[in-house]
Amino acid sequence: MNKMKKNVLILIVFGLPILFACKDDTFINEQIENSQSNTSKVVLDSMDVYKIQTDKSVMLNNLIRYQSGKYSLDLSEEDAEKIGISKLMYNQVLEHINQLNNSNLITK
Repeated sequence: MNKMKKNVLILIVFGLPILFACKDDTFINEQIENSQSNTSKVVLDSMDVYKIQTDKSVMLNNLIRYQSGKYSLDLSEEDAEKIGISKLMYNQVLEHINQLNNSNLITK
C-alpha cells in the first residue's frame, strides 16, 4: 500500500504540473488573429457596394496598368463611352497617365 501512495504522490508532483503547463498556442494565436482582423473589417450595405461598383473614377483607376516600365489605360475610348464614362473624364485619366510616364522617365 505504501508503494501505491508513493506512485500517486509522484504522479501528482510530476504529472499535474506537466498537464497544466501545456497550452494550446494555436488557439491563442487564432484568437489574436481573429481579434485583429475583426477590427479592420467594415460592414457595407448593398447601397455602399453599389456606389463603389458604379464609381467611374474607381473603375478607371482599376484599369490603369503598369507593364514594361510604362503606365497605360486598359480601356478604349469607345468602351469608356459604353459604360458611361465621359470623354472629358477619359481624357483627364489619359493625361494623368502621360504625366506618370513622363515623371517615370525623368527619375530613371
